[in-house]
Amino acid sequence: MIADGRADLRPDLARTRMNYANCLDSLGELEAARTASQHSLDEYQALIADGRAELRPELAGTRMNYALCLANLGELEAARTAYQHSLDEYQALIADGRADLRPGLALIRYNLANCLKHIGDPWMPSKWCKSLPTGIKTPSGLTVPTNRVPLT
Repeated sequence: MIADGRADLRPDLARTRMNYANCLDSLGELEAARTASQHSLDEYQALIADGRAELRPELAGTRMNYALCLANLGELEAARTAYQHSLDEYQALIADGRADLRPGLALIRYNLANCLKHIGDPWMPSKWCKSLPTGIKTPSGLTVPTNRVPLT
């Protein structure tokens, strides 16, 4: 449909690809999950470059999920870089007034700290080691019991 001129569906495609990547990751199909995650990231970046700045939170969450996939593949340095980019994006969004994204920031700090711990990075700030509650409430009221960012 997008090829037929329905560019308005591009954000839905990016979101669907990320959800598909999360499903593949959960099934242990990590290489396929990485590919789907990368396609989702590419699409969100293209949309934002095309002026869709309101999709920045989705990009930040997608990047965090991509980092988690890389960590599951054992590519901890690449995961660290992706987590850091996601952290930077969340901090910029919150600085721009998106206080509703603070749970995502807490989650990215937790995941980054975990990654740094497994790398053995002595720089890991202790403030990132605080554990999260067992679930995070989304604005729609869903409780997310995992270490993923929900893409709604």
